[in-house]
Amino acid sequence: MILINTTYCVAPADERRFLQWATSEYPAAVEKADGSDLMFLRVPSHEPSVVTFAVQFRVSSDEKASRWQTALPGFIAGALAGFGLGGDRLLHFTTLMEVI
Repeated sequence: MILINTTYCVAPADERRFLQWATSEYPAAVEKADGSDLMFLRVPSHEPSVVTFAVQFRVSSDEKASRWQTALPGFIAGALAGFGLGGDRLLHFTTLMEVI
């Protein structure tokens, strides 16, 4: 079992738009990727100029995780364009973790 974690950093002014995007677009994308246990998390921070979120879900194999990583840039770019969060308005990185 692989846990896929993507951490996002957004400006406080973009928080609402980011959450709208994440909660409306991720569920269908995770279902399409045969993922489960989708979670949206806020990462505590003492930095007032950025709000950090993590989106996590599980997939059953390395192959499914690899497919997700390949599709992720297009998923993020396409979905966020409509929410005005593209380019330098959103930073993100993905970490794959093996569940033991």
